Amino acid sequence: MAKLNPCKSLNSDLEHSSKCFAAYCKYARRPESKESWTRSVFCPKVVEALGTERKQLRALGIGSGSGEVEYWMLTELKNTYPNILHTSVEPCAEEVTKHKQLAQTNKSKLPGVLFDWRQQTFRKYQQTSGKSEEEHEFHLITAIHSIYFEPDLEKVLEYLYGCLAESGVLVVALDPDVDGVGQLRCQLPLAWDENYHYCSTNHVKAYFDKQHVPYTTLRRPCQVDITPCISQCSPDDDHYQSPASGEGAMLLDFLYQVRDFHHLVPMDDQRKLLRYLMSMCSSIDGDMLVRCDTEYVIVTKLT
Repeated sequence: MAKLNPCKSLNSDLEHSSKCFAAYCKYARRPESKESWTRSVFCPKVVEALGTERKQLRALGIGSGSGEVEYWMLTELKNTYPNILHTSVEPCAEEVTKHKQLAQTNKSKLPGVLFDWRQQTFRKYQQTSGKSEEEHEFHLITAIHSIYFEPDLEKVLEYLYGCLAESGVLVVALDPDVDGVGQLRCQLPLAWDENYHYCSTNHVKAYFDKQHVPYTTLRRPCQVDITPCISQCSPDDDHYQSPASGEGAMLLDFLYQVRDFHHLVPMDDQRKLLRYLMSMCSSIDGDMLVRCDTEYVIVTKLT
C-alpha cells in the first residue's frame, strides 16, 4: 500500500484524544488491575532502583493525563519516601482538572505529597522550567505513553536524563513494536502530521545502548477487543464501512492515532488497514483481541 497523504493526528485534538483513550480503556483486557500491577510490580522495581536512603523525593511526570497511574504510584512510594514533591506536566486542561480532583478526593491517602501542576506541553515546560534544584533536578521522572509529540526522540531522552539527580531513575513507557498494536503502528503507511511521531521502546533502548547507559525493562500485558470496529460487517465485504461515530470510531482513532479515521482515510485503505489489524487478532469467547502490551524502560543515572 502506498503511503497515504498526511492525516490529522489524534494528538491535534486533546479533548477528542482523551475520549478515544477512555474508549480504549473500556475495551482493554489486562490480567491485573492498574492498582495491583503498579503496587506489586512497578513500584518495587522503582524503589529497588532508587534505593531507600532518601526521605524526600522529587518526581516529574511527563504527560500525566488524569493522574491515575501516578496516583497509585504515589500512594505506594510514600510508604518509602514520606515527603514527595510531584510536578505534573499535561497539556490538556480537562485532564489536569481530573488529576486535581483525584488528588483532592484522596488527599487523606497522600500525606506528605505536594503537587505542582503545569498545564503545558513538554516543549513549553522545557522553555519555562527554572534552573533551581527543585525545578530542574528530579529523583524520579516518568513518561508513560507521552513522548509521541516530540519530533526528536534523542533530544527528549537526553534532556530527561540530564534532569535526573545522582542515582535518579527515568521510566519511559511505550509500545514494543514487535507485536500487536505496536507492530501495527510501526508498519503503518499513514503519514501523521507534526503532532505525532511514532516511536517504540526499541528506539529508547537503542539510544541508551549507544550512550552505554544500562537499563532494565518491564512488560505489562494487555489485549484490546476490536469487535466494535468491525461489528457492522467484515473488511473483506465490498460494502464495508468503518464506524462513523460511537466507541468503535473512537477506538479506531486511538489504534491508528488519526483524528477521524472514518472520514480521512480512503475506504479502500480502511479495508486494507482493518484486514491487517484482524490478521493479528485471536478470537476468545466471541471477542476479537489484539495484543497491546506496554513496555517500561527503567534507566538509573550513572554516578
